[in-house]
Amino acid sequence: MAITITSSPGAYSSASDSMWIVCSSTNSTQSSFKYVFDLSVGGITIATIKIFPDSGGYGVFDTAPIIRNYFSSTFIPNGSGLLQGASDGLHIDYTVNFGEEYGGTTYTNLTSGNYSAWQYILNPYRTSLSTFANKFLTTRDKTQAKVMSGEKFFISYFNADAANVTATIQKLNEDGTNNGSSSTGSGISTGQSLLLDLSPTAINGYLGSSFITDSTFAYSVTIGSDTIKLMQTCAPRFTPVYLAFQNAFGGYDTFASRLLSRNMKKFNHKNYDSVDYVRSGGSMSYKDSYNRYYGGMTNFATSIDQSYKIVSDYLSVTDYNWGAEMLASNEVYYCINGDYYPITFQTQNWEEKNYNSDKMFNFELTFDLGKTTYAQFR
Repeated sequence: MAITITSSPGAYSSASDSMWIVCSSTNSTQSSFKYVFDLSVGGITIATIKIFPDSGGYGVFDTAPIIRNYFSSTFIPNGSGLLQGASDGLHIDYTVNFGEEYGGTTYTNLTSGNYSAWQYILNPYRTSLSTFANKFLTTRDKTQAKVMSGEKFFISYFNADAANVTATIQKLNEDGTNNGSSSTGSGISTGQSLLLDLSPTAINGYLGSSFITDSTFAYSVTIGSDTIKLMQTCAPRFTPVYLAFQNAFGGYDTFASRLLSRNMKKFNHKNYDSVDYVRSGGSMSYKDSYNRYYGGMTNFATSIDQSYKIVSDYLSVTDYNWGAEMLASNEVYYCINGDYYPITFQTQNWEEKNYNSDKMFNFELTFDLGKTTYAQFR
């Protein structure tokens, strides 16, 4: 009995794509022969799959549809510090034990392989997650991000080397030159996926001083060899709306809409008809002693669904393209008062913009809050 693994998923294989395993056996011509694939995650067998050989005698199996069910959210914001959460949730390690079955007997664990499935969208150009190794895990414009005092600024860092990384903060003048010396804090974490808050409050907490003040025009944050520049912005005329979402590469980003936003409500009434007259003593009456009329349509339950229409700032082409990842995301939160409400976009379409022809553009989006409330029941 000899099983040979002829091909298997490579490094940084996306679970959103197919992850093919192909093997062969010297016994594939046996009557009623089947390949046996035992999949395990964390040492626990999660599936046993038996497959007949194809026309060439090979066993061909796509592990992705099973493995992708074991991903979970890594959006775990906690506290007010720079590091909001650390995890290895960008990937799932799994083992495939190869066996075979023929002649009424099953032979298991003849050979095995260890693989990793990664949580990112494999775009049509097959951009690998390796592009973001030891970098901020985002395609947003890292040269002109905006942040306002009192708000959080979420971004993920892909710590591929699992090093105990540090952050270096440099204050910047309006012309882009350095404002004083930089400051480097202590080790952040050795976790693979680092959910960070790069707001002034979190930065100052990390450095243990009031390094970023209200008079600081902008500052840069450098981790490893990657840098993002954040400009402080003043409070707008309208109440900003903050969204946090999982981007196409498995990290998390903040999207702020600082122009006019509107709350909309849809009411769904449940009602019944009541009689116009009610006996009161020895006579019929059309109203009660409080002059409240009988009859007509009476509501007994009203559900309220909320949605929001938001308008973003004017965006660079890079950020406009990055915003399309938010529309495609299955995990988007409306951030308000320290809570995170899952939302669903009503907006269904996105069209590419070109700066040379479109000049200035922004997002006008509508989303459903995803929480139904109810009026007083009768």
